[in-house]
Amino acid sequence: MFVSFLWELGYRGWGPLLTVPFALLQGYIFQRTRSLPYVVTVHLTFDVIIFGILVHAYNPDLADVFLTDPR
Repeated sequence: MFVSFLWELGYRGWGPLLTVPFALLQGYIFQRTRSLPYVVTVHLTFDVIIFGILVHAYNPDLADVFLTDPR
């Protein structure tokens, strides 16, 4: 259900291609640190970045924090 939500928001193109490497990175981080809160923090940070990108894609004037050409 969550994946279909992301798909509707625009998680297409290169987005799904990053899912497997990101999952492997999280597994590697957990293997090295044995800290689930650290892995969750990394994941939530990534989610915030993706959310910001999607918000910016749909409403560039709402949160113009990305370096883009001024209008």
